[in-house]
Amino acid sequence: MAGLPADPPKGLPIAMFILILVIVFVPWARGAGGAGTSVLLATAAVSMGLDLLVLMTYQARVGMLYAGLGALLGAFVGGTALGAILAGKIVARRTSRRALVCSCSAQMVLAGAAGLVLVRLPIASPLLASLPYAMISVLLGASCGFPFPLVARGSTAGSAWSTDALGGIIGAVLFLNVISWGIVSTGFALGALSLAAMVRTLTVRS
Repeated sequence: MAGLPADPPKGLPIAMFILILVIVFVPWARGAGGAGTSVLLATAAVSMGLDLLVLMTYQARVGMLYAGLGALLGAFVGGTALGAILAGKIVARRTSRRALVCSCSAQMVLAGAAGLVLVRLPIASPLLASLPYAMISVLLGASCGFPFPLVARGSTAGSAWSTDALGGIIGAVLFLNVISWGIVSTGFALGALSLAAMVRTLTVRS
């Protein structure tokens, strides 16, 4: 596909993917705090990777990224705020653990769906083409912002923010190494991180 980077060295994508799965699945903290760390790392990584996938697909299919870049990034950032607000309302009715599991499962579905949808979006003018990409970016941002207030309740804001930022770095590195697999496969690969974090959360004893 035009616009995709050259293949990385053979075996590097798989090695990077396994390494990052280990980082997310075996966090440095134990118990519920470790599960929250896993979720925050995974959701930030998946959101960053998928948002880069949205931008790259937009450039490859529309060919004028500069025309929609502001709208797409703004949609993502706005989505993070929306997700954080939504988390505050939901956590009052559900336990943090259940909310985190729901967050991971929703993002896992979103990751797979994004990969399948992006390759099927029609080619149109930059203005019209930006709308579906912006909608996907809002959902990605919401999935990134949702777990932040849940995890921040049990740790300092600075610690939660640094974990979130580290997750974003992980997502960017992973994206650059697996994009050679193709758009759909990249979506599923990123979704596997959410699956790992969900399993981690489910195996924690309350």
